[in-house]
Amino acid sequence: TIENKNKLKIKSTNIDINNYSNKLESNIKKINDICFSFYEQKKKISLWGAGSSGSTALSFYRIPVNFIDSIIDSDQQKWGMEYLSHSIPIISPKEAKEKNPDLIIITSMYSQTIQKTIKEMGIKSSLLTIYPTVFFERA
Repeated sequence: TIENKNKLKIKSTNIDINNYSNKLESNIKKINDICFSFYEQKKKISLWGAGSSGSTALSFYRIPVNFIDSIIDSDQQKWGMEYLSHSIPIISPKEAKEKNPDLIIITSMYSQTIQKTIKEMGIKSSLLTIYPTVFFERA
């Protein structure tokens, strides 16, 4: 513990850095293997989430930007825009249903709500959820 002038005690947290690093690298490999298998088969891949979670996922999990055909977002103000500087169109969930991506990568912390929306809309895509854990569900 650390004590400051005001006698506030702060307990240290034990974090197993090696375990964290190994799990992260395992998740990156799993995500990239799934993405690569769809890309290699010339399948359409969309990312759900045009906010900070989407850009963080691309960078943190090293998802190749050129694999992504579109970004799906529920925020109407983002529709028709391009994602960051990558010329990836941001589309509505309705347009996503019409385009019928083969894989949707859900990057948002609201993944359960998004999964429910996808099922209710009848979108028949494989789903790769990366938050709170990496989970893959084939269509």
